[in-house]
Amino acid sequence: QGFLPTEDRGRVFVSVSAPEGVSVQYTDNVMRQVEDKLSQIPEMRGYFSIVGFGRSAQANRAFAFTNLKPWSERKKPEEAQQEIVKRLFGAFAPITDGRVFPINPGSLPGTGRTQPVQFVLQGNDLEELARVSEEFTNEAQQLPQLNNIDTDLKINKPEISVEIDRAQASNLGVSVEDIARTLQIMMGGEDITNFTQGNQRYDVIVRAEEQFRNSLQNIDDLYVRTESGVMIPLSNVVKVSTTTTPPQINHFNRFRSATIQGSPASGVSLGEALQVLDDLADRILPADMRTDLQGESSQFRDAGQATMLLFALAMIFIFLTLAAQFESYIDPVVILLAVPLSLLGAFGALWLAQLEVNVYSRIGLIMLIGLATKNSILIVEFANQLLAEGMSITKAAVEASRLRFRPILMTAFSTIFGVMPLAFASGAGAASRVSIGMSVMGGMLVSTILSLYVVPIFYVMAKGLQSRLFHKSAEELAGGYDINGFSNGNGNGNGNGYTNGNGNGNGKASYVKDGVKELKK
Repeated sequence: QGFLPTEDRGRVFVSVSAPEGVSVQYTDNVMRQVEDKLSQIPEMRGYFSIVGFGRSAQANRAFAFTNLKPWSERKKPEEAQQEIVKRLFGAFAPITDGRVFPINPGSLPGTGRTQPVQFVLQGNDLEELARVSEEFTNEAQQLPQLNNIDTDLKINKPEISVEIDRAQASNLGVSVEDIARTLQIMMGGEDITNFTQGNQRYDVIVRAEEQFRNSLQNIDDLYVRTESGVMIPLSNVVKVSTTTTPPQINHFNRFRSATIQGSPASGVSLGEALQVLDDLADRILPADMRTDLQGESSQFRDAGQATMLLFALAMIFIFLTLAAQFESYIDPVVILLAVPLSLLGAFGALWLAQLEVNVYSRIGLIMLIGLATKNSILIVEFANQLLAEGMSITKAAVEASRLRFRPILMTAFSTIFGVMPLAFASGAGAASRVSIGMSVMGGMLVSTILSLYVVPIFYVMAKGLQSRLFHKSAEELAGGYDINGFSNGNGNGNGNGYTNGNGNGNGKASYVKDGVKELKK
């Protein structure tokens, strides 16, 4: 099962992730390599990139937006957007200075900038969560159903820790504020003033030159002034060390979290990718660690649950409507037997077309509930009329199928031919139309053919069982049709009814003869 089909939207996204702690210039150099590869793609019309991309504008992140040539100029199968993305994976492989992977944009606005697989691990202890996240990621990278697996929780950002010896600083007459200000000015820089020249305004920033601020030794070479005005080495009052920390600590549902991101491998649906991650979590995660989904993965699972609910509600509403119409609980059950037949045809058509069950095909499945039951209603309705005329159950079912054969085929094939343009659509945005059209066309084709045989069989079985168990009369089995007519006239001679052709009084009597409904005064 999938969520949304991959559409050819004429765009490709490229995500770049450089090592933590690198400068913007380093990431920009990686992006230059990416742009060089993009310029070699003949279907590429243009692109632009952003260095320092992400929620907090990380220096090691970059993102590229590309536009492909119009669809009219990309008619060959190998020129489709999905095929271009596959080629880009190979083109980016030689780039070793960072992780580069192309992304198919999502089929809906606002989706596609993140990878579809987003599996969330939740825990209380950050170090334990980071360890488990790394182990889980390493195991997931070995799974053939997944590509580009990574985690957003990594304790790999280099950080310089400056620990102040407050007792020593107090003895020497150095305040913590002076130490912090010295480090800020010399290492980070401080905007002290500005001036205007012509129409331009320039900031004046005081900071040590680059060669005096690019190593830990440079911190030891700094001096700070005491209260008495004496300059002492900063190393007398501080201890400098290096450590690593996570670039950011994310929370999900108020718990610390690590999100495992990736994409399904070629030919693997999103549902299959999430299932292998669920199996992996059951196998290696500690008992106190929770899992969840977010992004497109969460929407996929919610959509699946909503579809099941809608399908069940549609079946219930149709059953209640038919029960009220036929004044029977047996006839609606017989009619609804066409629904499984239509589902069989829909899934078969999707399988033959190598399509996954996505949101659009599920819409087609819900449509089939009403379309498929229409044919069964014709058979059951007419069989009840014939049963009320005195025919046996078996003969009524067979005769109803024979007499309704042509109307059923006419209405069914008008629907099938109507959805053919959807089922065989091509061009931009065709994937969603094909999913709906193929499911409806396959479901109607199979249900129409099989319902002409299956529905009469179950009608005979249900009516026969009802007659034997509950000793129902022919009138009761017919669902309210009166063998002797609904009425013999209401006093003024305007009675209506199905009779044997001899209505009493001046009422109009109707009867069935050789499949033709006739009226007699």
